[in-house]
Order: sequence, then structure tokens, then C-alpha cells
Amino acid sequence: MALKNPPKKPQAPTTGKVFEAFIAALRVDPRVDDAACDRLEAALTSGQTINPANLKKALFPEEGADEQ
Repeated sequence: MALKNPPKKPQAPTTGKVFEAFIAALRVDPRVDDAACDRLEAALTSGQTINPANLKKALFPEEGADEQ
């Protein structure tokens, strides 16, 4: 029988609001493209561990792919 991964702990409501406000601010910044915002939003809200490697992979997918 395969072991299941434990369910991810849900974000605290405050954390979710901070992430939403951060992404909203990035979306109105003309220097940040929509694809980068989409990847960053997915990384922040996916339930994955948020660490420098995951954030770098979300923001710079081409560079992150080289390190694997």
C-alpha cells in the first residue's frame, strides 16, 4: 500500500490576504509581466513550502530548470 502524503496545512487567513495584496501590487507594476505573476501566485498559494529555490523557480523558470 502506498503511503499518502499528509495533507498540507492551510494558510492562515492573514497570510492569504498578504499574498493576495502582494500579487495585486505586482500585477499593476508594468515591470512585472503577467506570466511571472501567475507563476508566483501559484507558488505562494499551492501549499508547497515557500523557500528561495521554489520562489526562484517561479520567477525565473529558465534559470531554475538549469539547476535540477
